[in-house]
Amino acid sequence: MTEAALQLTTPTLHLAYLPGPENQLPLVLLHGWGADSGIFTDFASALAETQPVMLVDFPGFGGSDVWPQVDLDSLLNALSQQLPERFNLLGWSLGGMLATAFCARCPQRVNKLITLATNVCFVARDTWHSAMEKTTFAQFCQFFDRDPAACLKQFIGLEAQGDQQQRQLLKTLRPFAQAATNSNWNQALALLGELDNRRALAELPVPGLHLFGEQDVLVPAKAAANIAVLNRQQRVEVIANAGHSLQLSAAQQVIENVRQFLRVEPEEAQLNKKNVADSFSRAAASYDGAAALQRKVADRLLEKIPSGVAPQSILDVGCGTGYLSAGVRNKYPDAHLSALDFAPGMIAYAQTHRPVADRWLCADAEALPLANNSVDLVVSSLTYQWCESPGQWGAELDRVLTDGGVAVFSTFAPGTLAELRAAWQEVDDQVHVNRFIPVEQLQQQLESAGLQCELTVETLCPRYDDLKTLMRELKAIGAHNVNRGRPSALTGRQKLRALVDAYEPFRDDLGRLPATYQVVYGVVRK
Repeated sequence: MTEAALQLTTPTLHLAYLPGPENQLPLVLLHGWGADSGIFTDFASALAETQPVMLVDFPGFGGSDVWPQVDLDSLLNALSQQLPERFNLLGWSLGGMLATAFCARCPQRVNKLITLATNVCFVARDTWHSAMEKTTFAQFCQFFDRDPAACLKQFIGLEAQGDQQQRQLLKTLRPFAQAATNSNWNQALALLGELDNRRALAELPVPGLHLFGEQDVLVPAKAAANIAVLNRQQRVEVIANAGHSLQLSAAQQVIENVRQFLRVEPEEAQLNKKNVADSFSRAAASYDGAAALQRKVADRLLEKIPSGVAPQSILDVGCGTGYLSAGVRNKYPDAHLSALDFAPGMIAYAQTHRPVADRWLCADAEALPLANNSVDLVVSSLTYQWCESPGQWGAELDRVLTDGGVAVFSTFAPGTLAELRAAWQEVDDQVHVNRFIPVEQLQQQLESAGLQCELTVETLCPRYDDLKTLMRELKAIGAHNVNRGRPSALTGRQKLRALVDAYEPFRDDLGRLPATYQVVYGVVRK
């Protein structure tokens, strides 16, 4: 574990880093009150097998210096300055409350949020009764002021109470009861009592997983059901026989939940979105010159928007060079238009050559940095085939669309580039052409995400004088083979000659080579 050396003008937090696979977003861990990042030692080491892990110590805790004053703004500002540009975020107890507040303030920075034993209000409020009573919390604060050591000893007993591993937990937690306290501990405790994340969680635009301990006496498990009602797009689960410190007593179950939620698999099994985004960024300048089919699909998509739709707010997901955004702007000149793409080069090109959007967002279609119920119309042309899960991007559509909102999209079906796929199969047994999700499966997953869905399929078949022209076009638009089983090395001349020969039987009566595209058009309603 190596410390991050950061020299900033404002007070800083102590960070530690556990390296993991380079193609994964880092997972940032925020500890709770009465502990420090050491509470995650074994837990973090296990998670680092599949992603880099960053551990944070709050002011006056662990390796962080004592600050003159700790409040919500100063903590969130320090996290914003010191953490990476994009990451996954996990917080336990107070750390989970601060993680939620950070996501509400900087949603574009966080890919996914995970909280452990975290309430939206630690202290009960008028409409939030699944929390600690106000008088009980006040008595605890007074106890800590009088006798910090005795209070911490009682606190670790509460953290372990009811857990099936209670005796072992007490041994693990006992060193934290012997920590040297300071004024930041009092300030952090006051912050725990003040934080109210009801609105933040209700409007949270970041996918979240919230795990609770069934026997937790500090954060009652019944809060889980209330959180599920507060924001139905957040995943909530209660872990049986666990108390407040479930990352210690139910570590393996929590780790499995975290990995499943982040879809963290071995490095070779990943869809590397960064590589895909880099490929499209490099292709930004050449894209329009080779994208005749893509423009035709975009034009057709505009015709699919149901009559009578009069949106005030529109989102173009996967805006690319801005061609579809320009069409939408012409159709709805007075609407507020947001253009989003995960390739920075595409965003930059569109801003320069088709500056039609009111807002530009560089983000993932499966983690939209937008508030719930904030968009009347979503358009997206030939973008979702680069996503991992229709269920996930469908859930994001359901989350951001207003009631009665509409999304129209296009993507590719399995018959796309069938000739190229068949020709490669004559050459070797590796995967050279992207696989696309079957239409029936696509419809099922979107409907499972809560959307009314109407899909149609149309076939386009441009023709080429030779295979080199087709391959050059695919490269010019940034099309990238992202499948498992794809070749790990460059294709040699001998294989390319064999590919040309294998494609020749498809040449038509006019002497041209076809390339079939099966285009799925979707109209979905919330």
